[in-house]
Amino acid sequence: MLWQKGWAAAGLVLATLAMLVTGCGGGSSSGDGQVRLINLTLSHASLDLATSSTSSSKLVSAVTPGTASAFKGVGAGSATLLVTDTGSTTTLISSGPSITKDQSYALIVYESASTLKSAWLSENESTPTSGTGALRVVNLATDAGALDIYVTTPGTVLTSSLSPTYSLAAGSGVASDGAGASLMNPRPAVGVTGP
Repeated sequence: MLWQKGWAAAGLVLATLAMLVTGCGGGSSSGDGQVRLINLTLSHASLDLATSSTSSSKLVSAVTPGTASAFKGVGAGSATLLVTDTGSTTTLISSGPSITKDQSYALIVYESASTLKSAWLSENESTPTSGTGALRVVNLATDAGALDIYVTTPGTVLTSSLSPTYSLAAGSGVASDGAGASLMNPRPAVGVTGP
């Protein structure tokens, strides 16, 4: 059972990683903060994001599982962000983050033990140095526990003698950059198993 939770965590981390790597930035001409919605749910076919309970305040619509919306401008200061199923007025998640002018953020909606949850992440990473890339991993699978991340070159076989590049406690994240590493292998933090 533990290995199943670990692989579920690995899948959630990979899905998050794919969207975070592709989404840094999002400019604004008005000085608003930039917000996007990432849908990592399994049981919600499509999500909307609004800034209040009125339909005219909808920022993004129809964000399907495994995808991220485009960035949308939200006024700087305290905001109330509401997530609903597309076509519904029932609030699933209400989040009250602080938004800073000219900064970018992601509201990640995911499920854990059949409960809908959210995470608010700043997406203001600096540009990596030439010849390197940026990698951000977030462990949102709190019920799966710690997660080890192995960043390796292609063809590296994971064995018990290989030390993880990162060990992430549940609910934590890391950002790093480095040249030469091109393959990420998340594993439950109970030893290296599987290919």
